[in-house]
Amino acid sequence: MGISQFIKHTLSPPETGGELGMVELILKRYSIAINRLPLRYTYMEKSKQDNSQRIFNSAENKQLRQTLRTHGTSAEATMWRMLKSEQICGVKFRRQFSVGPYILDFYCPILKICIELDGDHHYSRQGYEHDLTRNTYLSHEHGITILRYENKDVFKFPEMIRAEITNLVKDKLDGLK
Repeated sequence: MGISQFIKHTLSPPETGGELGMVELILKRYSIAINRLPLRYTYMEKSKQDNSQRIFNSAENKQLRQTLRTHGTSAEATMWRMLKSEQICGVKFRRQFSVGPYILDFYCPILKICIELDGDHHYSRQGYEHDLTRNTYLSHEHGITILRYENKDVFKFPEMIRAEITNLVKDKLDGLK
């Protein structure tokens, strides 16, 4: 069982079938501090109660997120093959995950890591200004670490990209100890 799978299960209250006693055992297996994990997932409980306050994966962006997943670039497909199925240190990444008004290419909710792949439109003046505003919102408002790569680099340097992501994930996991 991957770390993200047990978190979904164990953070649910005992009356709904969650086994809170399993958290300590599994967290020790992954060497993660018990008291820090649930705080990172509190948005799920809030968002289910009140959709008007929901900033993660809001319903208004659902159709667009699905379209972006269906019609992604070849660079996104290649990156997704690197990230899916908890291949990097057992953490789960999501594709086309929205935070506030922005849709992130790839996002790890438990560690607050965003991976963005940049095409040509990011290198225009307007694209640069949009990215700057977006990065400020994500990093300052939500504490999200952002990694950016050019689409072509995903094909030219996949092992370097994987290594950089793996190192960041390990550092963030170590910070939870």
